[in-house]
Amino acid sequence: MGKTLITALIVAATLLGPSHAYPRGLEIFVDVCNRYEGTDKFQILKEGLSAFILENRDLDIELTLFGFPLKGERERKLLALFKGLNVKRIKLTESIYETLLRLDPEEKIHIVISGGKGEWDSFKERLREVEAKRLYVIGLSLPHPDLMFRLLGVASVSGGKYYNVKDGEGLKRVLTEIERKANYNLEIRVFKSRNQELTDYLMWHYRYLWISEVYRAGRRDRAIDSAYIFPARFSLPPGIYDIKVRYGNHVKWLEGIRVKRRELTRKTVNFAKGTLWVKVLNKGHEVEGMEKRPRYMWWSEVYKAGRHDEPVERTRLFPAEFNLVNGIYDVRVHYMGQDRWLKGVKVMEGKVTRVKVTFPQAMADSSTPR
Repeated sequence: MGKTLITALIVAATLLGPSHAYPRGLEIFVDVCNRYEGTDKFQILKEGLSAFILENRDLDIELTLFGFPLKGERERKLLALFKGLNVKRIKLTESIYETLLRLDPEEKIHIVISGGKGEWDSFKERLREVEAKRLYVIGLSLPHPDLMFRLLGVASVSGGKYYNVKDGEGLKRVLTEIERKANYNLEIRVFKSRNQELTDYLMWHYRYLWISEVYRAGRRDRAIDSAYIFPARFSLPPGIYDIKVRYGNHVKWLEGIRVKRRELTRKTVNFAKGTLWVKVLNKGHEVEGMEKRPRYMWWSEVYKAGRHDEPVERTRLFPAEFNLVNGIYDVRVHYMGQDRWLKGVKVMEGKVTRVKVTFPQAMADSSTPR
């Protein structure tokens, strides 16, 4: 009883995923190694940040200034300058690295904005020692390509992404993209079995074998978004959607999923398998083996329940054994010119479902394989 309860709790925790405040707020680190007073860089910051904050007043946005020793007159000037951006909280720190050691990527989205100055190469090397600190890095009107590559290296090492902006509108657009992607509002987690989650992606001959596609509910002619990585994460406008998830040759649909703004919807898809065993009788005698004669043939096919356009699996061997993803199926058995259907057969993970089909008036008397 105790072990069963513990297992159930572990599975529940796995399905629910990490718990954190949603939507996550933004902590924006601004490199003040650059001089901002009266510069184009500060104008870009002012226009881009102010416009973004105005459109996202419900987000918790915090500004951290880092760089040279921030004391005395310099501290007062910087605080006075950046308070004009209407950010709720402004902090100062001399070392962004030390600050990163205390950050929780599940609680905040971390963004670094820099004009390019600073010891970014050494910072990148130290960043390798910090686990799970995804940084979105924005280069602010960088004058030289080598500065861009340094910041690009920082983003790459952290598992984040690099952006380059040249004006306030570009900064606002990038901040909006980062927030939408990081604060995704739909997550699809996919499991191969009850406790084995599928992660990353899989390709074969340059073709993705895993994919999640989003359709507007009831309109499956064209997908509006797709993801090739599991778990699949989407930032969608509020509405109702149908989700198609493909894992290898198997497809499952999640229908009527309601997605809201600033609210995370989590769904799971389970591709765990069970066994379907089909026993075929002719006049009370079991049919075994494979019929090879071209004129008299037997086979069995399995379809998704109610969808008979394309079989999921088929075999010419009796008794028929199918290894199927858990779900409900319709089975068609053909023997010596006659068909029998078994509809609504339920296959469950790790279990064997046994069914029987009888042909009392087959065209041929013999059921011996040839």
